[in-house]
Amino acid sequence: MGNSIKLAYSTYALQGIDPLEALQRIRTIGYNAVEIAVGDDWPTAPRKLGAAARQELRTCVEDLGFPPPALFGPVPTCAEGPARAGMLEQYVRILDLADDLNFGSESAVVTTTVGGRQLDWENDRMRIADDLVELAELAAEARVILA
Repeated sequence: MGNSIKLAYSTYALQGIDPLEALQRIRTIGYNAVEIAVGDDWPTAPRKLGAAARQELRTCVEDLGFPPPALFGPVPTCAEGPARAGMLEQYVRILDLADDLNFGSESAVVTTTVGGRQLDWENDRMRIADDLVELAELAAEARVILA
């Protein structure tokens, strides 16, 4: 039988639920892993979690038997001008949170989507690639994988 299938669940749809309770529910249902949404509107946004709250979240994930969580950081990856500087600051905070929640030996994972402005694939794909490479390089410096 070799490999078994593992199912993960994202807290994206659980924005209004206490994160520790959400993790418990996810585990009770039978999921094997978790992706924690860390956008500004979630209770798990980096700016909302001090050191003690980060440690409590990390301990909860580990105590429930989950592997280190992936983080979903919906940042406007293709923001331009002054908005880009703000996005990069937010992204670095997400990378720091990923490191704080990672209790494993592998790199943490941060997922996001391509966004931030109206994009036309045919005309903007090289710009999109350049923007994502910049984020991937920041992630690599932080020992995080950008997905």
